Amino acid sequence: MKKKQSLKKILSKAMRITLTQLFLSVICCGVSLANSAFSQELLNKSITLRTGTSTVKQVLVQIEKKADVKFVYSSNAIQAEQTVSLEFKNDKLSKVLEELLNPLNISYEVIENRILLRKKNGVEKENTPAVIPNDIIAEQSVSGIVTDEKGQPLPGVSVLVKNTNRGTTTDGKGQYKINVPEANATLVFSFVGYKKQEVSVSNRSTVNVSLQVENQNLEEVVVVGYGTQSRKNLTSAITTIKPEDLNKGAISDVGQLLQGKVPGLNITRSGDPNRSAAIILRGASSLRDGAQSPLFVIDGVPGADISLIAPDDIATMDILKDAAATAIYGNRAANGVIMVTTKRANKGQMQVAYSSYMAIDKVSNQYEMMDANQLKSFLAANGQSLTLKDDLGANTNWQDAVQRSTAISQNHNISFGGGNENTVYNASLNYFDQEGIIKSSALNRIVARLSIEQKAFNDKVKLGLSVTNSITDSKLVPYRNTVLAQMLTYLPTSPIRREDGSFYDNFDKSSYFNPVSLIENAQERLKYKSLLGTFFTQIKLPFGLTYDLKLSYQNFQSNYGAYYNSYYTQYRDWETDRKSTRLNSSHLKLSRMPSSA
Repeated sequence: MKKKQSLKKILSKAMRITLTQLFLSVICCGVSLANSAFSQELLNKSITLRTGTSTVKQVLVQIEKKADVKFVYSSNAIQAEQTVSLEFKNDKLSKVLEELLNPLNISYEVIENRILLRKKNGVEKENTPAVIPNDIIAEQSVSGIVTDEKGQPLPGVSVLVKNTNRGTTTDGKGQYKINVPEANATLVFSFVGYKKQEVSVSNRSTVNVSLQVENQNLEEVVVVGYGTQSRKNLTSAITTIKPEDLNKGAISDVGQLLQGKVPGLNITRSGDPNRSAAIILRGASSLRDGAQSPLFVIDGVPGADISLIAPDDIATMDILKDAAATAIYGNRAANGVIMVTTKRANKGQMQVAYSSYMAIDKVSNQYEMMDANQLKSFLAANGQSLTLKDDLGANTNWQDAVQRSTAISQNHNISFGGGNENTVYNASLNYFDQEGIIKSSALNRIVARLSIEQKAFNDKVKLGLSVTNSITDSKLVPYRNTVLAQMLTYLPTSPIRREDGSFYDNFDKSSYFNPVSLIENAQERLKYKSLLGTFFTQIKLPFGLTYDLKLSYQNFQSNYGAYYNSYYTQYRDWETDRKSTRLNSSHLKLSRMPSSA
């Protein structure tokens, strides 16, 4: 009896287990069939596509829009930058994918609502469930609102995906929307006057951010034409650049220090070390000579020579960009004002500092000119040929002959300063040497500076004296524009020198000169000295008033010298002889003409 009951229990359990397995199998089968049906429905979509010559990545983007599908792939794995050209009209998506991907050895598989692309690896494993690899990441959309510390929306906030060039800005309601390449991407929020903030997405679709005011910048003291002000009280457009933000290196003028640092300030540097960088702040001006460079003000002295300042002596640079500057300095400030404040000594033990830079200049891109063989082939194809004087079997690259392959610049600066409660002092010596791209051009400059400040009468009176002296030696290129023109027009079949070592020239042609000979047979030097002395007094008056007196003295001296040897007279003498020969020939022809009866 017990055996029968035991047998019934076993059969009952077995039937329950079998029914459970059967039920689960039916469910799994239904899910599999549903997924298969969805995949088939997706692949049966009809699309029309005309790509022209496009990359694989661009084609996939077009298919995503037309078929409402999302591709998941690694750009490196499928070589997404390959170019293809396809055209389909009302064809199934499966056919489009096969014709696009098969020639590229790429397989695809539908997983839920995405299509996974991967490189084929020899024999495909069958019945293996596909899993999206970790290195293949689908983009996701992130949106949110950016507010200030009071909860008010901030328009115009920069939103950037860290370590990428992908970014956007908030609209008038402080809202933004951006696609991030991975779930753990970091967004960087930045806005003028607010602290930069980095926030991890952490697989969220909504990221709201509250930015905090950067009080340090608002309390910063800014030099303006009338004195100094707190930045938060400013109403005009002023940009302040600190020494750590300036461009580093062996730099000959202040313009290069600011290149790329101030919005709206366009600076173009010349390869000639003796030509200052072209600085345009507010466009061209018709109010003064020169006239598109801004006005420089050094330690309150307007119009001071900017070559007086060594880059290492600069404490701050304030750029006054709007028209308010003209109310202070008149029409001289029509193109804006750049105010330079030099470093002052600090009390304490004497400190000595030394800095040095070295730079190398190279020509990034030369003009593509024909060499000797190409020129001869071109002339022969057009039924022409060179004269015997021009075709001497040479193959000269005149750009290499005129330009230095490497121009070296160096800058050295040594300074010391110190003082006590009542007296502080500071001195510096700067040496700068720069070679130009064109041979023989160079710039050498020495700048010495000394400043002393003394307090008296219980710190109610402050006296200050500053003296700066600059000595510059410029080696210029003789007939620079002519040299550059001849560098591109002189025939490559002509040598630089003859076999005897003398320079080759063909004076049979008018205005045709050996550019290397022009450089080597002349010298041009420009030496100038600039001195700036400044004395100031500051007196503290009752009721929190101060009285400031500033006196300045500027002196500029220049000395230009040029030497041209007998080479430069050869063409003139030859031209004179040729004109004389023509004149005598014409006179001979006239004398032989019969006289009229």
